[in-house]
Amino acid sequence: MSIRILCSAAILSLCLTILSQSDHCEARDIAPDDVLDITVYGHDDLTISTRVSAEGEISYPLLGTLIVTDKTVRELEKEIQELLNRDYIVDPHVVVLTKESHSHMVYVMGQVEHPQAIDLTKNKVTTLLEAISMAGGFTDLANKNKIQIVRKSEDGTKQNITIKLASIIKKRKKGEQVGEDETAIKAGDVIMVTERNF
Repeated sequence: MSIRILCSAAILSLCLTILSQSDHCEARDIAPDDVLDITVYGHDDLTISTRVSAEGEISYPLLGTLIVTDKTVRELEKEIQELLNRDYIVDPHVVVLTKESHSHMVYVMGQVEHPQAIDLTKNKVTTLLEAISMAGGFTDLANKNKIQIVRKSEDGTKQNITIKLASIIKKRKKGEQVGEDETAIKAGDVIMVTERNF
């Protein structure tokens, strides 16, 4: 009897863990480089596995290009259902699952040698300069005093932050105090290295 109770408790604990993880995935926004499984029941031609582009887009049969970032999987399900129902399928049953999540990523673009997504946890990257170094460093056209970071705040709004990295590096070489927060990066940041004006 006690073994049966222990087994039941273990199964219940496992189920609660899975449900908790599922709720977390449903609540978080879709991010670039995530892999999504999209299923439309009864329509194999509309069932796909696709990776979200750096621009936050996917290509979907019949519907073309869809912007999916800044949406939860539930919101994307509803959008696809409505679009398919409008012109193609009566009352479709759509399920979207996150197959691979990249919530610990930052995205380095613009005037760097190798624009890419960087896993903060895997590469132990914490600063702007480290992220740019991981992306191969600056190109000759880079404006090191106008690096823009797009960051999503806790209330869902987007912040546009401009960093004068060359000035910060110069201050450090002179031994001047520079706040660490000025160059700290966070998961989900989009880092854009702008081009110099000639």
